Amino acid sequence: RFDGIGRANTHIIKVATTFTIINLSMVVFCCLFNSAVDVAFMLVLPTAVVLYSIYALAIRNQLYKRGLITMSATEEKVYARNSKLFKRMLVICGSIAAIGSVVGFCVIEYAVDFLQPNSEFISVESFKSYVEGECDAWIEEYYNPEDWMVDNGNGYLEFDHEGFNAYYSENIKEDALLDEKFNVLCEYRCLRNKYEEIKAVTDKDGNITVQLFTKQDFQDKYIDKDNALQNFGFAVGLMYFGVVIALYIVLANVNKKKVLAGAYDADKAEESVQEEIAAE
Repeated sequence: RFDGIGRANTHIIKVATTFTIINLSMVVFCCLFNSAVDVAFMLVLPTAVVLYSIYALAIRNQLYKRGLITMSATEEKVYARNSKLFKRMLVICGSIAAIGSVVGFCVIEYAVDFLQPNSEFISVESFKSYVEGECDAWIEEYYNPEDWMVDNGNGYLEFDHEGFNAYYSENIKEDALLDEKFNVLCEYRCLRNKYEEIKAVTDKDGNITVQLFTKQDFQDKYIDKDNALQNFGFAVGLMYFGVVIALYIVLANVNKKKVLAGAYDADKAEESVQEEIAAE
């Protein structure tokens, strides 16, 4: 009767532990789902592994010492072998995962160029014609002399040069295009609020390409980088923890079979000894 109660308690604790790990993993998933769906999916499996590690390395041993979990002699051997296996896998696989993650994130952060120019021009003249054409179009759209006429205080209207020049400077920038050696290639005007960076690149043959980077290009760069980091983390997390779990299950079953085979051989040897004693 006592053995039956022990087996029942052990079964209940296993079911309760499984339920608790799944439940807490779903809590983490639901807390992140509304704000970061990719992160929510990415953290479910690692959360389950961490929770199981806490149970396997700390809680289960205490339950066994207090008699709430019972094991046969064979099960104790399986438990001891699997505990050593689990600790070794955590150290080895955890180190590999940490190194791989650091390398992967560094590659995405520093080695991959997510910034691509919005426009490229193979001549300085075509670049200048393009950006200054945008300025002329802006002036044509927003420059209306009647809007800039103010009373000069003598009852006459005159053009507000100061006000228009201030408005002009807020929207149009005058600058010089430099090469890598800081030589002036040309002077130009461009829309101030459209372009974040304009640079001239010289190839090995001496040909100059002018690259225009808009503010939207820089925003897209950070969006693409964030997406790459999330996809990398999701893929690595899913692959790594999936492989670790599958590998642990396989090796744990191998350990169990070895222990059972050893116990069977020991039983057969004991039977042979008893048979020899009986025969004598």
